[in-house]
Amino acid sequence: MEGQNMWRLKNNYRRIQAELNMKENEMNELVDFMDLREVEEKFGVRVDYLRKAARLGRLKTIRVGGRQGPHLCLAKDVKSFLKKFPFNSRKNNFLKLK
Repeated sequence: MEGQNMWRLKNNYRRIQAELNMKENEMNELVDFMDLREVEEKFGVRVDYLRKAARLGRLKTIRVGGRQGPHLCLAKDVKSFLKKFPFNSRKNNFLKLK
């Protein structure tokens, strides 16, 4: 009986450790996300252009808090988007997205 209880305790300990490590990894992944204002500051691309590209599905983003929440994206997704759509002026951006 004691051996079985010890086995259960060790098993639960391992499971809890695995869950904690998983949550820690998830938190590290969340740090990598930027909102569109941060993308504008880092890459020099207008927020309205990024927002429209996200709505059209050209820029991979997630929305936190539902349809009205902010767009969040990864730097690697922004870089791949800018390779496909390199224009940065207002006139060219909206012509390119249509």
